[in-house]
Amino acid sequence: MPDDLDAYLVSPEAIHETDSAAGRLLEPGAVISGLRVVAFLGRGATSEVWRVRDDALKRDVALKMLTDPGDDLKRERFLAEARLLAQFDNPGIVHVHALEENAPHPYFTMDLLRPIPEVPSKRMIRRIFHDVLDGLAFLHGKGVVHRDIKPSNVLLNDSGHAVLTDLGIAHVGDEALSNTIQPTTAHNMTLAGGHVVALGTPGFSAPEQFTGGEVSPTADIHALGALLLALFKGKPPLMWRGLIRCMTSSTPALRLKSVQEVKAHLRLIGILHGLAKTTVIVLFCLAAWGAFCLCRPNWTDLQPDCIQRFADRPEVVIKLPGTGHYFLPSLMLSPVLSSDAERIGPKIKKMPDGTVDIGYPLDLLKKESSWRRRVVKIVGHGTLKCPTITYAEVHIQSGVTLITSGRYEIDNSSIPHQYPPQDSCLTNNIGYAAYIVEAGAKLTFTDNKNYPPSLISIIK
Repeated sequence: MPDDLDAYLVSPEAIHETDSAAGRLLEPGAVISGLRVVAFLGRGATSEVWRVRDDALKRDVALKMLTDPGDDLKRERFLAEARLLAQFDNPGIVHVHALEENAPHPYFTMDLLRPIPEVPSKRMIRRIFHDVLDGLAFLHGKGVVHRDIKPSNVLLNDSGHAVLTDLGIAHVGDEALSNTIQPTTAHNMTLAGGHVVALGTPGFSAPEQFTGGEVSPTADIHALGALLLALFKGKPPLMWRGLIRCMTSSTPALRLKSVQEVKAHLRLIGILHGLAKTTVIVLFCLAAWGAFCLCRPNWTDLQPDCIQRFADRPEVVIKLPGTGHYFLPSLMLSPVLSSDAERIGPKIKKMPDGTVDIGYPLDLLKKESSWRRRVVKIVGHGTLKCPTITYAEVHIQSGVTLITSGRYEIDNSSIPHQYPPQDSCLTNNIGYAAYIVEAGAKLTFTDNKNYPPSLISIIK
């Protein structure tokens, strides 16, 4: 996976931000507790985040440092956040590695994550949404409400999965967990019973967070809906709009109440999307079939009177009656002999069984005869499909398209799939048809795309 964070850090914008971060607490190259500072990542309301290198373990981590340690409220909230994150071991929640609370500026280290791309794909948005839902389900199961879900607090790990970060203003509804992360004080914003007005991020946090209303998981549902809308750049797909409206209602009673309800709506969206996709496929297939039926050729059987045979010469003429598509099952012609053989003529013998044998003398066939293909001329304007053609020299005249198999079949059965051998002198094998294609004519083979060129002459 490309390291988007590394690519950003070497960009002019990031270098400028690192070099000119006003009031920064650290600077590239500095070493703090064995961690070498690499680059500035960002600043929040109470802290800075830096990329640091752990040379001992040969890995980079993120370091979050409190900017104003003199503010007791901010300090307590910062330490409570680190301790709260340390209680969780979930792939959807950022992992904290170490906390240094006695430093002049307290800090803790955590996983180094990547920001969401500026323009994420729809597939990535769906994956981020599912990952954040799983992370929220875990937090809500622990009695924790995040209260600050926004794009900058949802980052990606090396596998491309979304991870929730920044629990600085999280509300912890579990008394035991509250006492674990920080002894109860009047100022700790993460403890059970804490009530704060105007706590959150406008545009993402639920309205009740700014009016002192009751803190509940529905506040995170609202923020997650706003996050989804932001990732879609304000233009979510049609099927997602209803879900986002149900998540971002300004009235908590009208809002989806839990992650489980959101997931139920997601399953419904998946079913509807599948039905819509199936419907589109079916409609496309029907449209394609209709177009095929309208556009496919209407083959008409060639009538016998279109085939002319001449008694005075060994030639057959096929005249197409129009510009349509015509079908002729076969042109299985017998070869003709040389003029000498025809002049002498065959001998007729009556066989003992009553049959009549008509043939040429064997000596004549051996010495004087030469077999020839019978000439067939196809004229007119149109398309003729004739799968089987044997013992023929086919002249395709201008305006004619001939479609044939290119096979040699005898009686349609004895040699059903024989092709011209590639390594022989095909001009002497008269069983296979030869073709003369005039300019403006076309010859197409259906079963033998590589019909030997020695049997094809093209007249330009």
